[in-house]
Amino acid sequence: MFKNNKIMQLWLLSLATTSVAAQAETKEETITVTQGVSEEPTAPVKGIVATKTLSATKTSAEIVKTPQSVSVITRDQMNMQDVTSVSQALR
Repeated sequence: MFKNNKIMQLWLLSLATTSVAAQAETKEETITVTQGVSEEPTAPVKGIVATKTLSATKTSAEIVKTPQSVSVITRDQMNMQDVTSVSQALR
C-alpha cells in the first residue's frame, strides 16, 4: 500500500503529537464580574462629562466605544457657558 514505510511512520507521529498538543491547550480563563454603578443615558448627568449615550438602536453604550464622532453638551456645561441657543452650545 505505502512504498515508503518511514514516511508513513513520520506522518502518524506528527498527527499524534498535534492532537496531544491541542488537548494540552484547553485551559479555561476565569472571568470575575463585579457590579458597579451604571450611568443611565437618559438620566441627568452629574458634572460636565457624560460617559454613556443612547444610540439610534436604543441601546446604551459607552461614548468611547461609539464608532463615530460624538459631542455631548450637558446642561451644567451650558449653564456655565451661559448658552442661550443651540448654535452657541455647538461652538
